[in-house]
Amino acid sequence: MTRLCRIDIDGLPDPLGVLQTGKLYALSVADADLAQDLAVCAARSALAEKRRIALVTRDPAATAAALTRGGIDAVRAHRRGSLCLFGWTAQSARAARLGPAQLLDELDAFGCASDTMVWLSPANDALRWDPPRALAGFVRLYHGWARMCRSCLVLVLGEHTDGEAHAQRLAAHAPALAGLALIHGDRRDAGWETRHWAGFDAARGSHLLRMQTVGPGRLICPPDPVAETEHWRRRIREAPDREHVYVDARAAYGAAPHWQVLVDAAAVEDAAANAIAASCIFAIDDAQALRPLARRLHRLRQRCGRGVRLFVRECGYRLRIGQAQMLLTLGANAIIGADEHAPDVVAAHREQPFTRPLDVDFENALRSALPPAVGGERRVVAFAEQVCALTQQAEAAGLACALISLRFAPGTGPDEARACCRPVRNGDLFCVEPDALHLFLYACWPEHVDEALAHVLSCPIETLFDDEIRYTEPAAILAALDTLVARAAQPPPIDTATAAAPVSPAIRAVQPAPLPRKTASA
Repeated sequence: MTRLCRIDIDGLPDPLGVLQTGKLYALSVADADLAQDLAVCAARSALAEKRRIALVTRDPAATAAALTRGGIDAVRAHRRGSLCLFGWTAQSARAARLGPAQLLDELDAFGCASDTMVWLSPANDALRWDPPRALAGFVRLYHGWARMCRSCLVLVLGEHTDGEAHAQRLAAHAPALAGLALIHGDRRDAGWETRHWAGFDAARGSHLLRMQTVGPGRLICPPDPVAETEHWRRRIREAPDREHVYVDARAAYGAAPHWQVLVDAAAVEDAAANAIAASCIFAIDDAQALRPLARRLHRLRQRCGRGVRLFVRECGYRLRIGQAQMLLTLGANAIIGADEHAPDVVAAHREQPFTRPLDVDFENALRSALPPAVGGERRVVAFAEQVCALTQQAEAAGLACALISLRFAPGTGPDEARACCRPVRNGDLFCVEPDALHLFLYACWPEHVDEALAHVLSCPIETLFDDEIRYTEPAAILAALDTLVARAAQPPPIDTATAAAPVSPAIRAVQPAPLPRKTASA
């Protein structure tokens, strides 16, 4: 059997949603609108892979409108012979003669031959559910038709009936099904529950995935970080190569006896090409090697997945904080310092998969890892706006940030604090209030804040400041920014001790102009 196409749901991992020729599949969908979106996803995938699809629905006009909203020209696809859209119910006059088996004659009449996906929604009327022997017989009939025509048939259950109960009965009485999934919820928040699917290993993947609509006829499965981490930890524990360690010869000092020392970084990458949970240690000895090493880490991470442990050891070159964060974002699990014991670092990450988000495109991933070209002092409102954007960008890239609020000690003024603060990295910003200085450090982990402050401030903190508050979580940073903006919007307090007494305005009496006198001569 060969792969025909798949249901076009972004983020749905293989082999879930993959449809093969000669197979029969069933989906239980409780929500009618969600079932319509799934039909659009199936049609989009089949047309993109130049496969024919037959949509058999109760309301062809509504399905055609859904295809149009999803960006599919149903009329043009029908004229080209790629799409067949027709209505069929078991209560029709023609179906009354042979019952549900009449559907196969209808499919043959519409030319649904080789390499065609048949999407039957709702399929509740196409099967006889009582007794179980009749149900199993009709399932075998449909499966035999799909196998003979080298097509696949997808039964969508659940509209206006108890689709989950039907799906459970199918699973119990119809072993011919190659895939069975229950779709819970509605468009806003749905879930894909896999009962079984050809090629799916329940021990290695999650059987329950979140699913939601992001546009007309477009569905995604957003990643579940907790479930994915547990999945990779399980794979690491079961992997036969979890004790293998490949190390660049330049970084091999202090290596454990069983480590495999290789001539250079290229040899390490080749040795780990098909690894599942092996460890690789690369060396960094000058700034010119930074970008090639970052590309190598990204390439190896994309090839092997999140179970491989990738380390970078400083060999005569000390990485700056921003450079280290870039390598950690692009695929490295940890940075090994020149004076650290490498076996201890490797052992500490023995069952720790790579958990940061990673773009499949290296240049996009690199841009998200590099700090933006902004820095220095900003006014309070501009500071809050830029820090909010940088915090959200860093969170999307898997980077940590820190916001430090420093209150002035008695006798310290804004000018002294401003002269003391000298950030030089891109992405580091600060603003000054009458009684405090606020410093934002981009791509700075909590354990590195003290070191970063020593570089940014030209004097010890206790010299000019008597209180310090650190915000390291994105939600806490955004909440502190809201408070900062609200305080800046308030009018400055009036100093009653030095305020001058109000002066009454001078009142000038306005005299009427004298009337002209009459003279005797007048």
